Amino acid sequence: VREYSLTISEKTQDSYNSVDNPFGRTVLVLEHILVVETAHSGGSPVIDVGIGSSATADYTTLHDDVPCTTQGAYSSVNTPTTGKQTSPQVWMHGSGNRYLNHSIKGAAAGGMRARWYVRVMGQ
Repeated sequence: VREYSLTISEKTQDSYNSVDNPFGRTVLVLEHILVVETAHSGGSPVIDVGIGSSATADYTTLHDDVPCTTQGAYSSVNTPTTGKQTSPQVWMHGSGNRYLNHSIKGAAAGGMRARWYVRVMGQ
C-alpha cells in the first residue's frame, strides 16, 4: 500500500487538476481523501473527483460535489454525502483510465486551499 499527495493548484471554474498515473504500473485506488484546509468564501464551488481516460473531463467515481466552502476532510469511502467509492477503482498506467481528475465546478474557488491524498495498492 502506497500513498501519493498533491495540492489543488488550478481553481478557476470548470478547470481540471489532472494527474497521469505516476506509479509506473496499474494500481487499485483504495481511498481518496480531499482535505479543504482553507475554505473559499463567496459563490458555491464544488469539486468532483474520479478516474477516467481524459485529462479534461469531469469524473465522479470517487467524489461528487465536495463543497469548497467548508473546511474538512472528505473520504471517498467514508464520507456518505460526497464519497462515491463502493469498491477499489482501477487506475491504469499508459492508456485507458489513466487520469485522476479533480474538477472545479459551479464557480471559481480562488480562496480555497486544498490537498489530496490517494492510497493505492499495486497489482
